[in-house]
Amino acid sequence: MDQFMLNGRNALVTGGNQGIGLALAIGLARMGANIIVFDIAPPSAEFEQISGAWGVRTAYRKVDVSSVSELKAGFQDTVKPFCRDDGLDICIAAAGINQLKDFTDTEERDFDRLLSVNVKGVYFTCQLAVEAMISPESESKAGTGGRASKSIIVIASTAAQVAVKTHNSSVYALSKSAVRGMVPELAKELGPRGIRINSISPGYTLTAMTAGYPDIVKQWENDTMLGVIGVPEDYIGAAIYLASGASRYVTGQDFLVDGGMTKW
Repeated sequence: MDQFMLNGRNALVTGGNQGIGLALAIGLARMGANIIVFDIAPPSAEFEQISGAWGVRTAYRKVDVSSVSELKAGFQDTVKPFCRDDGLDICIAAAGINQLKDFTDTEERDFDRLLSVNVKGVYFTCQLAVEAMISPESESKAGTGGRASKSIIVIASTAAQVAVKTHNSSVYALSKSAVRGMVPELAKELGPRGIRINSISPGYTLTAMTAGYPDIVKQWENDTMLGVIGVPEDYIGAAIYLASGASRYVTGQDFLVDGGMTKW
């Protein structure tokens, strides 16, 4: 359907070099979006294949999202020239880290590290994305519906809603609760500027890292209503919907994609 297409739209995905972020970057490219990725690791082979596979423009910049100065530099020297006068259309803040550690063993440096990436990094990515979205071209379309496609998506987690049975990660849960919690407030401020913001809360997900813990994976499967756990590609549909004009009347919401795990 036409309203789901993203032809010619410019999208930034932080943490888009692997895992869920990479899957979402590929998903947007398949729908026609040009892709910029910020990540701390060198470009993966999968990222390098996006442009040729889907006929879109791509750019990559090494950025540590916990550093506001690095984020600002990335927007200035990569996002701005990539988007030119059209401005940024879509931003997915997917960069994040986790740490498995008991509450009583958690140290200040653990706390600061997770919040710097998962909260500060997301918050200032969103702030800079808004600046990149409000271009002269987009301003000229005010009142015509032209700005309705400007969309920010942040990645929260079901850990912000229920306790994880299989391991302890209280700071991660706190950080994702903050991400989920900032969305309605930002939606209120950004709505008049023609920018929507929503969050996606992934459930248990099979990645290269979690595949090495078969006992945990089995427990996760038992904890979902569907008897399976997710893979990164399972979040593409929600992201395309929220990035596209199909969701023009949706903002300030959290989308749970968890196999029913939180609804037992």
